[in-house]
Amino acid sequence: MRRELNFEIPIVKPISGNKVKRMNRWKETEKKNKYIGDVGLILNAQFGLQGRIKLKPPIDLYIEYQFDIKRGRDDDNYYAGSTKWLIDFLKERMWAGDDDGETMTPRVKPMPGKYPEMLTKIRIVERG
Repeated sequence: MRRELNFEIPIVKPISGNKVKRMNRWKETEKKNKYIGDVGLILNAQFGLQGRIKLKPPIDLYIEYQFDIKRGRDDDNYYAGSTKWLIDFLKERMWAGDDDGETMTPRVKPMPGKYPEMLTKIRIVERG
């Protein structure tokens, strides 16, 4: 039986790879710790409600970002930045294994547009 975990993170906006590239090391660490701190509280609470059972690799990871945006953006910028931090946080807690291509297949989908609130949807599914 394929198990899956589902999460929704309101309010916390993703940080694009371009913004992270422009940060010095200290600023990046500060931003990462704040982002993971905010996101971690929400994910840990939702993980507890789902039984805290780690999935067995290989897994498929789906991340969908919904956020309000006033101008066009290059979607692939959201494959880096806070997405990398988010995957690192998830792999330590939600599945046993690494985040390499054999263990995990990430599918990131930025969806800028007109939304009433920012929302990040995460779905992690066992392949087996």
